[in-house]
Amino acid sequence: MINVTVFVRMPGPGRPEQRWGYIANMFVLAAHRDTGVGSALLDAAVAYARDQGFVRLVLNPSERSIPFYRRAGFRASRLLQLDLDT
Repeated sequence: MINVTVFVRMPGPGRPEQRWGYIANMFVLAAHRDTGVGSALLDAAVAYARDQGFVRLVLNPSERSIPFYRRAGFRASRLLQLDLDT
């Protein structure tokens, strides 16, 4: 399974509306891992994002999944996080 949350950045003076996606909850049952299922799911999400004109896809990978996403072309970004539970 995979889900993509769509975010729309409001347009501003001289800047059109932009859409981007956040990939979350990517999961493949252990019995189906390393069979291409994960790649097929991610490829479908990327194709959807391109079809919809997104400017980017972002995600927060686990350490174990970083090589998988890097093979798909994802790279480190400049995202910052604020934890609100403190």
